[in-house]
Amino acid sequence: MLVSGSSSSLVRDLRTEFVQLAIADGHALKDIASFLHVSHETVRRIGKGR
Repeated sequence: MLVSGSSSSLVRDLRTEFVQLAIADGHALKDIASFLHVSHETVRRIGKGR
């Protein structure tokens, strides 16, 4: 569900949580973006929200 591109609020919240945990765990933004099939900028923007 996280990589499917779904835009439901539950999936959006889970994707945000995933990105924040992955960043905190030390994963590169480009790797997270590649995994989720989103842009590097999207991951950066989500990560700023923590």
